[in-house]
Amino acid sequence: MFLGVLSSKRFELTTLAFLMSFLIFIASTAIYMFENQNVGGQISDLYDAFYWAVVTISTVGYGDITPVTTGGRLVTTALIISGLGMLAFFTSIIVAAFNEKMSEFQDDRLKASIEKCTQSTILCGFGRVGQEIASQLHANKLNFVVIDIDEQHIALAQKKEYIALHDDASKNTTLEQAGINHGAKTVLCTTGDDVTNVYITLTSRYLNPDITIISRANREDNVKKFYQAGANYLVQPYTSAGLLAAEYIGQPVAFEAIHGILHDDKDVKIEAITISQNCFLDGVSLQKACFNQYKARLIGIVSDNPIHAKRRNRYKLHNQHFYFNPESSFVLHKGDILVLLGRQLSIEHLQDLIETSRLRRRTPWTIN
Repeated sequence: MFLGVLSSKRFELTTLAFLMSFLIFIASTAIYMFENQNVGGQISDLYDAFYWAVVTISTVGYGDITPVTTGGRLVTTALIISGLGMLAFFTSIIVAAFNEKMSEFQDDRLKASIEKCTQSTILCGFGRVGQEIASQLHANKLNFVVIDIDEQHIALAQKKEYIALHDDASKNTTLEQAGINHGAKTVLCTTGDDVTNVYITLTSRYLNPDITIISRANREDNVKKFYQAGANYLVQPYTSAGLLAAEYIGQPVAFEAIHGILHDDKDVKIEAITISQNCFLDGVSLQKACFNQYKARLIGIVSDNPIHAKRRNRYKLHNQHFYFNPESSFVLHKGDILVLLGRQLSIEHLQDLIETSRLRRRTPWTIN
């Protein structure tokens, strides 16, 4: 690395070497003229003059040869001042070269860190939403790369010791550097601008047709554009917040769970539970199931059963549908997936009840 620094600044260093050689030659000649033994000085030959000039210009000053004439002292003063300037010039060249090299070294280290990431997530945008997502990914020890064009956001990401790229996430080279074609499995578009998110989605889908893209949509009229650009899933934070407020108002179990999630309560979780054949919920309506008694709130149901096809609040999920906050008349069937919100102990208790009831109905009992 040091040799590389010297090589990158060879013109400046060569110029400095010529200038210093010329200065030493002039100083040696002048000190020999003023301080030779014929005039009472200590310089006996040109080698002594050269030795004195090198010692003086380097600011070492052993003191073994001391000028005694006025001319010799003037030469010494001029050489000391010139020597300090030369050393400062040399130091500035080396420091500048190392700064440039360190920047390249950091880029190489960043590239190596990205290449080591497997099953990583590319997080485009490090605003409030992006910071919260990064915090959760970091807490779960998942690999991710942050991309943002804002210097302050990148400085914050680097302060938190995240892998961060200061660049435009809609550029092909930036996403390629982030590992979209090697190691990355998901792209999250979380900037506050829908246009930017659409461009990132388009670029990501072009570079990797198989990658999963989750994008943030701030306006309802842009939803179709995101799907046309290639997004797999959309997150509409304002719409979701409105739905939660409208549907769960006055329900303390739901509000307690949501409040716990927002305040990072580790005991509160969102869990997906599959309805098994022959369990006590198979063929039971939501009214009879009464999940509130288990201190869990049903957010929705994922199902591919055509029986539910005409129900409201239905959202397409590949070959299935998600039924948000279904009506009490909704009848559960095997294979349906319950999306529940509540405390971990309550949800685990419900899972145990489902498994236990399935085993009891399945196992034949005989009386001897």
